[in-house]
Amino acid sequence: MNEQMNQETYQKAVDTMGETYFNRLAVLVDENRIQDSDAVYSEWVVDGQDPEDGYFEFTFLPCLSE
Repeated sequence: MNEQMNQETYQKAVDTMGETYFNRLAVLVDENRIQDSDAVYSEWVVDGQDPEDGYFEFTFLPCLSE
């Protein structure tokens, strides 16, 4: 976890990423855009495992514009 990010903020960011990918994936499937939905799925799932179902560590870079 990034030293500048507390656990609550980190978890919220991961949850938001997961929700965003899931919502987009649902839209693409509803539109029968199979290749696009597969691309979105493969961006989130690592080696066939949903990162929220196991231990994965996301890396967040500090804001460089400050």
